[in-house]
Parts: sequence; C-alpha cells; structure tokens
Amino acid sequence: MRVAKVIIIYLTVCHAFLISGLLFDIFFDSNMDISTPLEVDSKAMEFKDLLTILVSVLALIMSMFAFYFSQFHKPSSGVLTYCSRYFGLGSKDKGMTRELTYTFSNTGKQGLYIKDVSILLGESPLGPLRHPSSYLIISTDPIKPCVLLPGEIKEIQLIHEIHYDVPEEYENLENKFTIVSLQVISADGKRYEVSHDISNLGPTGPELSDKMWQGVSLGKCT
Repeated sequence: MRVAKVIIIYLTVCHAFLISGLLFDIFFDSNMDISTPLEVDSKAMEFKDLLTILVSVLALIMSMFAFYFSQFHKPSSGVLTYCSRYFGLGSKDKGMTRELTYTFSNTGKQGLYIKDVSILLGESPLGPLRHPSSYLIISTDPIKPCVLLPGEIKEIQLIHEIHYDVPEEYENLENKFTIVSLQVISADGKRYEVSHDISNLGPTGPELSDKMWQGVSLGKCT
C-alpha cells in the first residue's frame, strides 16, 4: 500500500515538471534571458505541442484524483445479508421461536460501530431513523454492540418468539411492515441505518430469486 502511494506521488510530481518544461519551451526563447518572454505567433505553437500539453494535463489530473482517493477519500460502506431462518421448540419460559441469521460486512474504508440490532414493527420499511413514525420493538435475545474494521464480517442471530403481543395501535396500521434494523455509526461520526423487510417471510421459502436474499446497503441518516 505504501509503495502504491509513493508511485502516485512520484507520477504527480513528474507530470507537473513535464508540463512546466513544455510551457517554458513554448513561451520562452532558449537564447534569451528567462525574464524576457518571447512573442508567440499563433502559428508558432504547433498542433503536436498542444496535443502533448493536453495529454500531460490530463495525466496530471488523473494522478491528482488517484492521490486524493487513495489518501483522503475514505467512504463508509456496509452490506447486511439474510442467510437463513430456523424454528425452535417452545419451553416453559418461552414459546416457539424463530431464529434469523444474518451477516453484516464492512465493505468501506472506515471502522463501523454496530450500535443496535432489533426487529421492529411499523408503517414503513425504512426504519425509525429515516421515517418519523413510531415502531414496536419485538423482543429478541440480546445482541452486544461491536466494532467492525474494514473488510471484517460479523454473523448476527436474532431469536424471537413467534407469538408476541401487538398493541391495538399497531394492529390497525394501514401499512404494516416487520423489519430487521441495524443502527450503525462510522468512525467519522456519521449515523447510518440498515433495514431489511421481512414482512413476507413465512415458514417456508422464499425462492433464491426473491429480492429478500439480496444484500441491503447502509442508508445514510446524518
């Protein structure tokens, strides 16, 4: 990685010197004093000189962009992927349960803090950070917050009872969505939300072609 950075800096400096040299050769007479500019006729600057300068300028701009993206541009990115669903038998303390397994991957260049993972019931599939409505939290086994470094992946298991009490205000919603919601904070302090709609996730299916299997990317909130 350090070698690549050195190469980018070297190319940028070389292009800058090359352009400076070309401009000097065109606008100043080599036999005259440096401080005395040569009067340049429009025909004196040949097409090949213009082409050479244009190519060099473009190369310099590309080198500067490459340097910026390698040194300073560090985007946040992550993907939540649904993996599987299983059912567990009930016990004295808990009824029949459903276990949802996900993976969350940090595909960006910053560390990500997973603040909260929960199953919610509300009137929008976006989640509480991106939609002003209230959401009912469906009780699950606790999941500890954690930090994911760039390139890391974490398995997330959400276990909840299939039968749970729903207040009347949520039962009567015109649009009702059940979502898996992650609240994420990046290393530069920006807040994100990842929401996966599982409203139509029944006891069987869905087919592999269903969009439910597709990964869900970070949704920026701040």
